[in-house]
Amino acid sequence: MWDSFLILISQNPFFASLSPSVFCLFIWKFLKITKNSKFLLSTSILLTLAITCILHTRWDSFSIHFFNQKKHHIQQKNILFIGDSITCEGVRPRGFITKIKAVLPVGADVLCLKGATTEKIIKLVQSAEIKDRPDLIIAQSGINDILSGVSEEDTKLSQKNLITRITNHFPNSQLFFFPIHPILHEGKLLQIKGTAFPSTSSSMWNDVLCFQNKYLVADGIHLNAKGHTLLATKILNHFSKSQNNAS
Repeated sequence: MWDSFLILISQNPFFASLSPSVFCLFIWKFLKITKNSKFLLSTSILLTLAITCILHTRWDSFSIHFFNQKKHHIQQKNILFIGDSITCEGVRPRGFITKIKAVLPVGADVLCLKGATTEKIIKLVQSAEIKDRPDLIIAQSGINDILSGVSEEDTKLSQKNLITRITNHFPNSQLFFFPIHPILHEGKLLQIKGTAFPSTSSSMWNDVLCFQNKYLVADGIHLNAKGHTLLATKILNHFSKSQNNAS
């Protein structure tokens, strides 16, 4: 219940930021100017500032709303997100799935497992029971393969196997498989070149040099709030270009 409330606030940052002060001003209009009403107004202003700071610094909730929405629209109603902890974190207040849902009226199912290698995600897909058949599937994997010592070549082979399983399991769904983002592993910033899926490429992450400081949390693996915003906009841009080419 609390998580749902936080996600709702994150998806509606302008309303969440302004509502305490607006509500207080509305009440104040019908109250005499007393010490209590002044205290109420001051408290609401401080609460507004606190909510705004959290939404901006902790969750980066405002940025996605300034993305040019006229150029993109995922027409599919149901999206299935598949992956490891990156996908699992996508449904948190700062997550890329939350941000996509904030600007697009889509339904979203999530199939994820924290710490999962590609092979484990394959098993997850095989046992999946999704109520609403997805129009679109957005998937990712491979980080935990690399971290556990699997080579890039073998990781891509596993990803190809995952893609085959997804398309077999959901034959009527469009698939978008985004590449592994740069990660900090054993003190080195790694960028996995190429991708197992032909419609995407590692150029999706073209600002590798500043990636560590700007888009990753301290562990060097998971995305911070701005990283999730970047991922959300990359996905939206992909479909914007696809639809522009189709038209």
